[in-house]
Amino acid sequence: MKIKKEKTYTTLTYTNDCYSDFYTIFVKEIINLHDEHIILDIRKCTDLDSNSLDQIVDFYKNQNIENKSFIIVVNKVLNQDIDIDIVTTMTEANDILEFDNIERELNF
Repeated sequence: MKIKKEKTYTTLTYTNDCYSDFYTIFVKEIINLHDEHIILDIRKCTDLDSNSLDQIVDFYKNQNIENKSFIIVVNKVLNQDIDIDIVTTMTEANDILEFDNIERELNF
């Protein structure tokens, strides 16, 4: 997993094409990033489905409690029953991050 720190957020890019070992790698990397806004780029995962993301719902909820953004970028639109910010492009991810910041500033 590649980690790139930007001015206002950190991008984690999963570089494997298989989702199966993602969560183990994710947990190891994310421990040190809990105080940051996160964009998780998993577009290279070809075997991703809506059930795959169930594992990271708790992390997403913790980010919200900490008033931090957590956005996932995937390679295809997923039918999902979970309340997570999921987009298909980095542009959309940055837009959501910007909207989240505006909401925080306005105390929404």
